Amino acid sequence: MSITSRILIAAVLLAAGYGGVEAIRARREPPERIPPRRNPLELPSQLGSWQQMPHAPPPEIPGSLDADFAVNRQYQNPSGDAALLHVSVWVGRQLGLPHPPEVCYPAAGYRIVESQDLPLRLPDGTTIPVRRLSYARDGRQVHVLYCYQRGKAAFCSIYGHRMAILRAQADDSWSPLAKVMLQTSAADAAEAQARLESIAVPLLVWTREL
Repeated sequence: MSITSRILIAAVLLAAGYGGVEAIRARREPPERIPPRRNPLELPSQLGSWQQMPHAPPPEIPGSLDADFAVNRQYQNPSGDAALLHVSVWVGRQLGLPHPPEVCYPAAGYRIVESQDLPLRLPDGTTIPVRRLSYARDGRQVHVLYCYQRGKAAFCSIYGHRMAILRAQADDSWSPLAKVMLQTSAADAAEAQARLESIAVPLLVWTREL
């Protein structure tokens, strides 16, 4: 075999190897845009025993800016308890955790009273992490339950988000980043937690398919 032929074969093999590396790298990098599999604006008006209040003005919830999709609603259960709902979805290459309540609520004048990480059991038996926060402002106390999601992965921390990204890189299946948050007012934290969990379960079952 001539030297020229050998050089040509080596060049072809090198190009093929480079192309393979680039293909793996491209597969593992988050896409520039990850459209949701369902429209976040079509969130059901009925979530378990909670019914959307159609004539209520959209609630003002700290930390609901800059998202590609944002849903702000008010729901009510048969006992007349109200819960404010907020869902944000980012379809771009979002590697951080935008607008965490721990930042946005104090920026709006709220003082944090309590923070607790909790396991929330879904109907299929899986358990996902959520965080409950209690805030006070002007003599009023509000309670927040939230988590972030990428598909079926749920997390409340940067570390959890990184683990979700690693899992998506492993099987090359990407979902947009969603922030799911609920707020209610109650004098008793345990009562507020039970109330928020009762609407969080059907809500998170729906949003994990985004």
